[in-house]
Amino acid sequence: MYSEPELIRLLYTLADIQQWISDLSSAALSQVPHMSKKKLQKLDYYLSPAALVHILERHYHKIPRHPGAGKFCIPISTILDYIRQAKDCTQHSAPNHSGSYRILECDTEIGFDQEGRHTAHLTVFTDSKGNILTAFPGRFQPKPQPKEFAETVSEEELLGFA
Repeated sequence: MYSEPELIRLLYTLADIQQWISDLSSAALSQVPHMSKKKLQKLDYYLSPAALVHILERHYHKIPRHPGAGKFCIPISTILDYIRQAKDCTQHSAPNHSGSYRILECDTEIGFDQEGRHTAHLTVFTDSKGNILTAFPGRFQPKPQPKEFAETVSEEELLGFA
């Protein structure tokens, strides 16, 4: 059995190290002329330590931050298993974002959604490269986008304002 507090400390350390290495590699690759960076990018479903730290910090019930966010009430190992299972779910385009999201219906309640209701759904957001950005309990409901329209004003109407 693992110690959950030690696991969380380890994840924070790994996230910091990963960010440092990522910054170093980006700086090094940017100096190589005509290097095709697309060949170096993963095109899969990937959960980084930094993303897992974000998920736990914002959505794990034992870390008392972000009170308005959905909270997982299941062990970390179960959260990871459900995130892994979500890979096979249908991808939906995320509005106003280049990435996508998936919704997994779990076989048991996993926590509380943003409204404080019990939920058995998990939403996982990924970027266009497949990197997991976040995961939270509950179903993501896209907000309706306001329709843009151009209002035409005649010259006679404008003259009335002069």
